[in-house]
Amino acid sequence: MTGTRKQRHALSKNGRVPEVISGSMLSTRALLWCWAFALPGLAFAEAWTVTPELNLRSGYDDNINLTPDVESEGFDLTNENGGIETNASVALEIATFTALSELRAKARLDFISYLQDDKDDRDTNENDNFDNEARNEDNQYIDVFGRYSITPINDIGVRLGLERKFTGTTSRDFGDNFSDLSLDDPGNDNQTGVDTDTGVSRAQVRRERIQAEPYWSIGLTQNTRLRLQYRYDDTAYGSGASDARLIDFTRHRGSVRLEHNVTETSRVFFAIDSGTFEADTGREFDELAVRTGYRYNFSPISVVGFNIGARQVSTDIAGESDDDTGAIVRVFGEHRGELTRYTASLGRTITPSGNGVLVESDIVEFNISRSLSPRIEFRLESEYFGNSGVGDNSEARSDRDYVRVSPMLRWNWTPEWSVNLIYEYQWEDREINEGLGAADSNGAFISIVYRKANEIGQ
Repeated sequence: MTGTRKQRHALSKNGRVPEVISGSMLSTRALLWCWAFALPGLAFAEAWTVTPELNLRSGYDDNINLTPDVESEGFDLTNENGGIETNASVALEIATFTALSELRAKARLDFISYLQDDKDDRDTNENDNFDNEARNEDNQYIDVFGRYSITPINDIGVRLGLERKFTGTTSRDFGDNFSDLSLDDPGNDNQTGVDTDTGVSRAQVRRERIQAEPYWSIGLTQNTRLRLQYRYDDTAYGSGASDARLIDFTRHRGSVRLEHNVTETSRVFFAIDSGTFEADTGREFDELAVRTGYRYNFSPISVVGFNIGARQVSTDIAGESDDDTGAIVRVFGEHRGELTRYTASLGRTITPSGNGVLVESDIVEFNISRSLSPRIEFRLESEYFGNSGVGDNSEARSDRDYVRVSPMLRWNWTPEWSVNLIYEYQWEDREINEGLGAADSNGAFISIVYRKANEIGQ
């Protein structure tokens, strides 16, 4: 455990005030760190795009905490409770592009309130993670990406991210953004936008996550590139983490990747990934993976590809070692037509869990966007993930299946203003709640969104 993490861990034991101070200091440093990277490039750019965004969203969910309806099973636990959920989200995105560089920075603030139905305040089982009352929340997000071309075939870049949100009820992305698979990003073949930590705890606990991902892409020949990439993730939880059995963790991961353009429309790659995962409980995991893949562009608007590989995870818990091997698979595709857009992916990967262990995640995503008229658009977002602990020393609390399906009808009132009607279905089956059955929820929402890109300095 590093000095910073030891200090933060020690402060969090001493009560609410030191913990808030520690979290605030960490957040302030991370915020300055992100913006210190972004602002110099923005200040010296000849032109940039400034995009403010406002999203007001409200609706009713019949099971805000996504808990099983256990009252009918005869258990003395919190049963399903619905309520009104209201979110006000403000964001600011700044971007600048030149022939040699690219810089994008986005900050977002969410303010969420809950007005729940009457409920029984009976949470008596020490093994569950249910919270009887959904409290108001405020969440903050900062994301910065920069890229610079050293030569026509060599470039460096970095992504920095800060996220401060609550676990439990905030499983939705209130940005109403359509998931992206970039047709142009050569490093995107093994990435996924699904947060498999969604709903790992039903208690509302502050989760603070810092990420840094620098890379160096080196052109060996006109058609062959070497990509060196490193990723750092640090996640810490606030007050109530121990009661909810959430554990701070840090992950380091490096990748060496060789890419070759077979033709103008196809590319193959070979990669070796290695890293470590450390939880504050003393658990340590060493990761090693070997992957290969193929990517083919049918046209400038259509792409398909796949990754296959093998991974090994070595676990050290209280002096006991364990090795676990498995497969890494991903198949993905995207089509962007004039009126319709599809993105789909399925695969298996290794992700960290808030319970302080690594989990093997089977992930499926399928999204559709269809223009019904010049002003009306239909969207469908759906995702599934199934988590299972890695190795004999895994934590059963992480084993679960989760499904989210959300159709949306968007009316573009003006180029800047839109009104959205949204339905969202969630379903979850947790291994730790064996005998209680699965949980599901139905939510209906309306949102008003303002977004306008302003070109400055042209």
